[in-house]
Amino acid sequence: MSEINRKVENALSVIRSKTASCPRVGVVLVGGFDEFSSQLKNAVYVPYNEIPDFPLSLAEEKNASFVLGEFEGKSVVASHGKLQHSNDYSQEEVAVPICIMKKLGVETIVLTCLAESVNPDFLTQTTMLVSDHINFMGTSPLIGEKLDEFGPGFDNAENLYTKDLRIKLKESTLQEGIALNEGVLAMYADSDSINYKGMEKFKHMDKDEFFRMVEVSAVGKALVTEALISCRCGIKVIGLAFISGKVTEGVTFDPQKAIEVFETAKSDFIRLVFTAVKVSL
Repeated sequence: MSEINRKVENALSVIRSKTASCPRVGVVLVGGFDEFSSQLKNAVYVPYNEIPDFPLSLAEEKNASFVLGEFEGKSVVASHGKLQHSNDYSQEEVAVPICIMKKLGVETIVLTCLAESVNPDFLTQTTMLVSDHINFMGTSPLIGEKLDEFGPGFDNAENLYTKDLRIKLKESTLQEGIALNEGVLAMYADSDSINYKGMEKFKHMDKDEFFRMVEVSAVGKALVTEALISCRCGIKVIGLAFISGKVTEGVTFDPQKAIEVFETAKSDFIRLVFTAVKVSL
């Protein structure tokens, strides 16, 4: 048994000791967990710190847990707490929560993140529906240990952000009067770590100018990694990036400030998340 499969099986044992729910839709929340989970019926919580070998940074987060419950008569699972690939955490550890959802029965997942906009028309406190992404990290969660036990052996990312679900979501938000932009999300650590391989002549450009040139609308992080893992597991994806500010040359992303901005608009965002869940049921 592979290391990642062992961790997933450990988590499943804990979850199955609490509930027999078989959710078809999963949600990875960047925030608003209490607001989301309070609207689920028959909710069962599984704190990360009760799961053996679960990534430590997730287990230590406040209220970090899975919640399994019912929404409009259908089973749903949501997770609160994100793990980003870094020098401390491997791509395999990043994959664990998504692989757990796959083993629970999830077929469609709603991924969320905080992002900074590049497109001047995308205002702060609005949300962008992710149509595609560009990975400037120079690495990928698909490198390394294969996940054949979780999905197909070939990762076809042509329709990674599932087109028919994006169409349904846009139609639903239009009917409900919910503002929703759509665009390409870029993932990178910082301006010094953008992988310009094959594009070295553009390294002199300001990052916002560079991103506009390659038609990026916003910049985020964890969602892209999670989307790639979901694709590897054969899970359909809806990506929602909350715009917490704008990309500004010389200004480093401030996660605490981004969370503060999110808190002022989280009710509208959670409403949008539930709309995404509805079109996925």
